[in-house]
Amino acid sequence: MEVPAVVHGERRPDPHALAHRAEQAAQDLLGRLPVLELELLVPRRGPGGVGMAGFLGWAVALLLPALTGLAVAAAPGGALEDLTGGDAAGLAGSLGFAAVYLVSFLFGGYAAGRSARFAGAKQGVAVWLWQLMGAAVSTVLSMIFADRVPGLPALGTVQAMGADALLWNVLAALCVLAIGLLAAVLGGMWGMRFHHRADRLGFEAR
Repeated sequence: MEVPAVVHGERRPDPHALAHRAEQAAQDLLGRLPVLELELLVPRRGPGGVGMAGFLGWAVALLLPALTGLAVAAAPGGALEDLTGGDAAGLAGSLGFAAVYLVSFLFGGYAAGRSARFAGAKQGVAVWLWQLMGAAVSTVLSMIFADRVPGLPALGTVQAMGADALLWNVLAALCVLAIGLLAAVLGGMWGMRFHHRADRLGFEAR
């Protein structure tokens, strides 16, 4: 028995129209599933925060100098003396140290940016700040325990270095800090770009 569309002045919805609307809604939802999944997987965010990703990147940055035998695990101060020498050996050692330092922080920033997924430049800066804190701690410990721990190199004073040596050491330290900051920021942006490219390729393949 067919149900009338109008009963006692009330208009009932057409079942065929309701079924058609439900089918259209289902098709629209299925068509938007890749977009919804992308929004859930990669939510839109503002500036990303920094945390343990920077520490992880700093730890990665310390591996290459340790493996190559350059004693720069916490601070590059020990290698700065090579920059004050005028011979070819000192220059070659300084260039080698700068290259290892640059590559180390490039991969350290990459590790931080890839693990944090967002805000690659900020993650690179976080790696660099961890390096500054590590250098400060190692400097303080060297000053405190230089006379108590055998074999620990003591830091020279300003009077012992002289004006020329002090100037060269300051310039060398600034160059090392600039190289580390630039490499860490570039590495962080590189690591973040990896995720963007992987997400884009994954959803374009659907």
